[in-house]
Amino acid sequence: MAPGVAALLFKVLSVPSVLALLGAGQAKSGTSLEFLAWGGYATVAANNIIFRQSRTPEPLLSRVNTSGRILASGAGTSLGALIGGAVADAAGVGWAIATGAGFAALSALIGWLSPLRREPLRAA
Repeated sequence: MAPGVAALLFKVLSVPSVLALLGAGQAKSGTSLEFLAWGGYATVAANNIIFRQSRTPEPLLSRVNTSGRILASGAGTSLGALIGGAVADAAGVGWAIATGAGFAALSALIGWLSPLRREPLRAA
């Protein structure tokens, strides 16, 4: 399975799972959501790194990987936590999780419609 397809598949499947857990009242314990989140993070992170390394010319590889890590774990995580906290404070935790699921669905849609999904991977 291509790296981008696996990441996209996880995003598409995780949204209904999170919403089902919310409806079943399992979100209060947090363990089910935490398992989904860490499993998904590992899958998406590994696939993104593989994709990035397969598409980047070797002289630029260190710069591109550093930029990707900063966006993924630095600015991206902080911004997501800030938005999630603001939504949870204003509308409640359930709405914050649903908003996060909505953003995951939006990113899956963007990935599905992206022309990069149809490009074959090239060997470096």
